[in-house]
Amino acid sequence: FSVVYQPIKTTSAGDTFSYVIMDGEATSEESDIVVSAHADEVAKPLTGNTGYALKFDGEDDEAQFGSYAAYGLGAGATFGMWFKTLSHAHGATLLSAGPYTLAWDKVQGLQFAVGDAVVSNSKAYNDGHWHYVVAAFDGQAAYLTVDDDQAVAAGVAPPAGGSGAVTLGAAAGSPGFFGGEVDEFVIFASDAHDLLRSVEWSGKCSSSTYGCFTSADTGLKGYWKFNDSHGSALAS
Repeated sequence: FSVVYQPIKTTSAGDTFSYVIMDGEATSEESDIVVSAHADEVAKPLTGNTGYALKFDGEDDEAQFGSYAAYGLGAGATFGMWFKTLSHAHGATLLSAGPYTLAWDKVQGLQFAVGDAVVSNSKAYNDGHWHYVVAAFDGQAAYLTVDDDQAVAAGVAPPAGGSGAVTLGAAAGSPGFFGGEVDEFVIFASDAHDLLRSVEWSGKCSSSTYGCFTSADTGLKGYWKFNDSHGSALAS
């Protein structure tokens, strides 16, 4: 016989179920089975029919998404994505987009920089689990939200126009590369912070959908699902 088991939650402590065998004449004694499921062995709860993500080796990998200026982000911008990593390399950059940067500091953990202003909630999130990050600027304040942890820096002046490419995994002059995985990367040319949080918590980004966002979402400038199994070009 076969048993299909789905754990209620990801845990290394193990879960237990019991069974007996009956042949119509006799019943066996009850036996117990302990099942342990590590986080890396359980399908990640992300969108997309194929379940792929963009992987970075932490040594020299980066992904470019065209010129920052071409997105026309203006005085407001929002970036969102799933990520997971085991690394906490000082200066490792998750996102670089003109005057906006998401990178790790060895003391403050993951930081969102808007020009010279920096906001952080002092956590590294390098536990090997999937986390959803939203980094936004509304023209006056910078927001960094990872899962249900939010930090805000008020009184932030609009940054000067940036240059270069929108890049995941590295930044020009950065001392380190990001090592880990990224999925469902999205860019809005507005403060879409509340929208991305509502998408995350409402379950719109669930395994039963093919994508979280559509052209009907106001201000959407780019959305990459990373559902291709291989290749050198990133499909949006």
